[in-house]
Amino acid sequence: MRPQAFLNLTFIILLFALITLQKFAPLEPYFENDRVEFRAASSTDPEFSIQSDTRRLSQLTGFFRRLADSLAETRLRTEILAEWPLESNTVQWSEYYATTPVEKDLIAARFHVENAEVYEWALKNQQKTMAELNKAERFVQKARPLIQRPVLITIDTVTKELETNKADTTGEQASRPANYETVKRDLDRAIDWVHTAGL
Repeated sequence: MRPQAFLNLTFIILLFALITLQKFAPLEPYFENDRVEFRAASSTDPEFSIQSDTRRLSQLTGFFRRLADSLAETRLRTEILAEWPLESNTVQWSEYYATTPVEKDLIAARFHVENAEVYEWALKNQQKTMAELNKAERFVQKARPLIQRPVLITIDTVTKELETNKADTTGEQASRPANYETVKRDLDRAIDWVHTAGL
């Protein structure tokens, strides 16, 4: 199955699950009213024994919530894995056309940030995530002394973002994919500036 077709199928299943959740949620107040009517009917008719069971509804709602979360995570992991080979090829071509060592270092740093994102979100490997973030940080630090003032602010921002991602990876809360995208976007800006300036 092609990656895009799988992503579309995953999205449709997730959408179906969310719509089902949304349809079940408004029914709960109606069940409460029916429960009162059933209790009244059962008190007048001894053979009438329908018991209310909202526990099943809450279990079903909980199941669909877990299913929706699982499908969303699967879709995210699939997107990240689908982008990984494209990013890798782009980095190889960019390194081939890079004109200076500073540009190559920043491209390598961006590549390692991409790898860290894949290891954290798609492969769930904390050790490799930390190793990739450390490599990215080393490449940024290696390029830093040769970078001039306008982009130096961006490089400082990237360094702080990398530190934040490393702290989030080891801490209780996991960093968000948006954090990786921000780092990559900042590195892209710095790479473009370095390429234009010919540093």
